[in-house]
Amino acid sequence: MMSLLTLLGASFQIDACYYNEDEDLWRVQVHATDQGADLAAEYMEYQKKKMTESNIVLMFGNLLLEMGEYTKAERYFDTILSSSNPNDEEIACIFFNFGRTHRLKGDFARAINCYNRAYNLHMNARPKRAASAAKTLNGMGVVYSEQGRQLKAEECYQHAMKLYKKNVPKKHVDVAGTLINLGTIDCER
Repeated sequence: MMSLLTLLGASFQIDACYYNEDEDLWRVQVHATDQGADLAAEYMEYQKKKMTESNIVLMFGNLLLEMGEYTKAERYFDTILSSSNPNDEEIACIFFNFGRTHRLKGDFARAINCYNRAYNLHMNARPKRAASAAKTLNGMGVVYSEQGRQLKAEECYQHAMKLYKKNVPKKHVDVAGTLINLGTIDCER
């Protein structure tokens, strides 16, 4: 029944959590809340805003990445880079997406190089695009984490948090993602 409720988008608040040594089992008491509806509505609003602010040319490449079509996405971004006349922000976003593509393909060295290039483009822009640079640092941290280089990953996440703190609201979804990544490193310790 719990999985059906979860599929329906129900959310639960944890009331108690305890370990039963006799059964070697954790017991968690929860109760249903309507908070999930608010969170879902907020997420949908965020996605709508993201779509209206997105560059339509880059959106197709992002869709290819989401579909797992990494090679096609890489070719698509490469075509945009070489055949059109992208501005410096689009170039930075293309290199960010090259970083994502190479990470997803397991080519970590190329991913780091692309993320570094995107980061430098964002930070050297006038005015700086610090929020985009922070998102790039988060992506770089994910690569380092997947390589088992947790200290380097944590360094990237912490630097991203400093940039986010000055440039986006505390409840921004990218801040949450970076906090989750930092939490994962803490849990692994």
